[in-house]
Amino acid sequence: MRLLNLIFYISLTAIGSLSAQGNIPQPTHEVVKVAPDVLLAPQFENEYFNYYNGNGDLFEIKENRWDGANWVLNQRIYFTLNATGQPTQILFRKWKVDSLKLFDQDRTTIGYQANGLQNLHQVERWNQNEGVWKLHNLWTTTYYNNDKVKEDTYQYFTGGVQSGGTRYNYEYDTLDRKSQEIKLYWVNGIWVNGSKTDYSYPGLDEINFEALTRLSDSGAPWGLPYMRSTQSGTALQTIKVEEYNDTGSWFTHRIATSTYTNDGRILTLVDERWNFDIEKLKVDLTIESTYNTDKSIQQYVISQRNATLDTLYVWYILEYDYGNYPVSVHTPIRAASVSIFPNPTSDFVQVELQGNELSNITLLDLRGSVIARTKTAANSAELSLVGQPAGLYLLRVEQGDKVKVLPVVKN
Repeated sequence: MRLLNLIFYISLTAIGSLSAQGNIPQPTHEVVKVAPDVLLAPQFENEYFNYYNGNGDLFEIKENRWDGANWVLNQRIYFTLNATGQPTQILFRKWKVDSLKLFDQDRTTIGYQANGLQNLHQVERWNQNEGVWKLHNLWTTTYYNNDKVKEDTYQYFTGGVQSGGTRYNYEYDTLDRKSQEIKLYWVNGIWVNGSKTDYSYPGLDEINFEALTRLSDSGAPWGLPYMRSTQSGTALQTIKVEEYNDTGSWFTHRIATSTYTNDGRILTLVDERWNFDIEKLKVDLTIESTYNTDKSIQQYVISQRNATLDTLYVWYILEYDYGNYPVSVHTPIRAASVSIFPNPTSDFVQVELQGNELSNITLLDLRGSVIARTKTAANSAELSLVGQPAGLYLLRVEQGDKVKVLPVVKN
């Protein structure tokens, strides 16, 4: 189920990418089929109806599940959009058959820099027993001045307390190609080094490269390279070879071959993995994408290997169509119009609001605890971070049915 959720998130990302391009039609309906067993053909699993506003921005998804005979409602997903059509909040509401009502399940908050680059992705889960949202995971991104990603931090929470995490720090060469990636893990309340990968390029492009990865044991100095990744190819095809260092000699663990259209859309991925039983590479996974003549995606197919029968079978099919379906009765939600400064700050944050409607303003820490709260119909408000530790905070502004959440950094 986690893999299906990941694939669905990839589908959402793909829809957003299509929307950004503007000239490629966006799917209005998607059907997911999954093979329950290697000997059975893929069967209906889920279907999704996508609803767009007049600007082509996705603002709602209706998901149905197949009960063996009929499609039944499973959940509805609501998007709050900012003035440029970017989602600032995604609310997942699960349908409960016993009560015939939708109930809050997950809430995703997305933040952006002034230039539109995403820098915050926060997921909360509704705790029915306590009647509150509980922080589940948090993804934050910082950038260099040239908009290249400087740091990605993924934090996982249990009961509102961080229980794990992964952080990536990136460096680039003079041609803005990735030159180094350091991966850190959250261990016993601190970030410790996990691995370091150094990239080198034989030419001026970034398609062809070699990457050497070293490990660090609980923060110890970097060891000898234990993995080597080499990618070669062109804009139409790439072959990536992954090797492990086995007592001083390299052996091939994986080969991934990808093909692309002339404009960069992926066509196929063939993933070969080393099989220790027969001591040779075997195709473990394939992915195929097909497109319509207008470049819109038509179908996405995943085949995987069954180890017992040693055979490759079609496991997952995602089909897209672009027909006209009943328009959602839900009104698209716009984000509240708000800006903050200074950010980062050392003591106070000033909130600037548009309009004269009543605004509920809440400042929270990453555990969801309220640091400060106020209501105002004025065009500005000030909240204090005096006495709070340095770190990341969240400012939530509600104006009627409009919501906006902004990250606040205290130095």
